[in-house]
Amino acid sequence: KQWYQRRVAITAGQDKCEDCNGSTPEQIQENMKNEDPKSREKCLSDLGEGCYSQTVIDERFGTYETTWIKVNEKLKKPCIYDTASPRPEVVFLCVKVDQKTQVRSNFSQCVNGVKTESIENITNLNITNEEKSKKLAEELLDENTTSIADVEASAKLIEKIIDEESEVKENITQNLVNSASSLSKATVDPHNEISSSSTQKAVKSLADLASKTEIKNTPVGSDNVAVLRVTKNVKQGEKIAPNTRTGTLSFTVPNGDIGQGLSKVDCSGNVTNETVLVIETVTGSLPTAMDLNVVLFTKTTLYVDPSITAQDLDDAAPNHPHNKSFVKSQMIDRLWKEEKDSSVSLVNSLVAEITVNSEEFKQNSELKFCLKSKNDLGRTGDNFETDERSGRRIEVRSQCAKYDTGSSKWAKSCNTLYNQDSEEQQVCCICNHNTSFAVLMSAFEVDRDYAKVQSLITKILLSGSTVGLILTLVFLLPSKALRSTRSSKINICFTFALLIASLIFLIQDLLIKPNNTGAIKLRSVGCAVYAMIQHYLWLVVFMWMAI
Repeated sequence: KQWYQRRVAITAGQDKCEDCNGSTPEQIQENMKNEDPKSREKCLSDLGEGCYSQTVIDERFGTYETTWIKVNEKLKKPCIYDTASPRPEVVFLCVKVDQKTQVRSNFSQCVNGVKTESIENITNLNITNEEKSKKLAEELLDENTTSIADVEASAKLIEKIIDEESEVKENITQNLVNSASSLSKATVDPHNEISSSSTQKAVKSLADLASKTEIKNTPVGSDNVAVLRVTKNVKQGEKIAPNTRTGTLSFTVPNGDIGQGLSKVDCSGNVTNETVLVIETVTGSLPTAMDLNVVLFTKTTLYVDPSITAQDLDDAAPNHPHNKSFVKSQMIDRLWKEEKDSSVSLVNSLVAEITVNSEEFKQNSELKFCLKSKNDLGRTGDNFETDERSGRRIEVRSQCAKYDTGSSKWAKSCNTLYNQDSEEQQVCCICNHNTSFAVLMSAFEVDRDYAKVQSLITKILLSGSTVGLILTLVFLLPSKALRSTRSSKINICFTFALLIASLIFLIQDLLIKPNNTGAIKLRSVGCAVYAMIQHYLWLVVFMWMAI
């Protein structure tokens, strides 16, 4: 009896039982911290299901040792490389999946990573700016180990190098573009407050690089980033600005495939089948050559926006065998789960950071550009989906947007123009300001108010028509002289068919409900029969009209 009243731990390799010293996980861990770890873990597991101690390794934020965690409880540990106060923490949660326990980790609060200090130290090295830019590119090669602090540290280093150069040399430019390309592939938590300011600094540093590079009128590209400085003032032997004659810049990539990257991006004044971006500056109604700085991104990591809920499709879709239908269906499925009047969007093109330097732009000027969509929407008329249960109607379409640095969100901007009947879409935007631009592929709920008004008008007018049809029969049928003529017989048959068709149409909302609570269920045999009867009656109406 005494043995059963005592909780004991028996572990492999021990020749005696040890008392479990404590009745709660905290007491056991404190009181038995100097005892055998296996005994301590066994005592903890006796309190209920949990996750045993283990080593958790994260490429960005280091290695952590967890202790025993009870199911559905959390363990917090300070981020290894962060020193700020209060110190951010990693959260470990023990969950049970398929009858097995496992630890899930959340590093979203961590800022500094395994290589943050190395990047920060490059600034103080006694080497040339070209060597610093090369070391930065090497540090950032593995994007899987890049933290948000690495983005900010890299942006500061890029900015410092640019400030120290009167004109940024070609090798330095290429190294910094390569570094930015690696940063654009890093994992950034859009809900982390630090992410927004850090990524904006990175984008600004690239815009400054485009304005100070010594390479003029020729794009400098890498996998995910390209910069271009367009200027009319060139020295003898330098390349003339591509927009000199037409005021138009055309960016092309091999096969017109953005997914192949921007390392071979080219720029000219001519539009071809491989064109992915066209920029035109207009003063009044005339195309005008102006000095431009352009930064292109194939990925949107540096444009943090928590509202882009389908952003992960940006990477998944291009390799999907049916990418167009896949993206649209996934976005629509997500929107069904959202609240009413919400929307789901992803960036569906290159992101173009465009700065017009010419003073002429401020005087009655417009910036026009056309971006090639990553995923073609096809015909707009094919992009409607209706939820049969709720009656909600969803539309997918393209919209020009600018990145608002104040709110850290993509905002609908400019006039959007594209051929709604085309399968191959070039989406054109007309704007009167400088900023970062992109084309959003948005799924949103269509405003149903207009449909309700149309339905109400239909019911009112059709009810009036029904009354008129009844009166017609009332006056025709009693009179033998009237109903005996051939034309009257046709008129009576036509009136009767139209009356029945109208009545069947008017009462359908009483029998069939969008939430499937009506007498006739959706997708049932009765619903199909009802539709067939309506179809047949209207055919009869049209037949009598033709006689």
